[in-house]
Amino acid sequence: ADRLVMGLFYGDQTSIQDICRMTGEKEGTVKSRLSRARERLREVIDHGT
Repeated sequence: ADRLVMGLFYGDQTSIQDICRMTGEKEGTVKSRLSRARERLREVIDHGT
């Protein structure tokens, strides 16, 4: 689900509100998913794992 949200937000440039409508999730959930996914991506870039 985090990967889907990242793809929609960054790849397709879908707004958070539109992602909420598409997934049926609340805004806070979508923002949390983006935050977690960015943190994991940051770890991979920094540490290569």
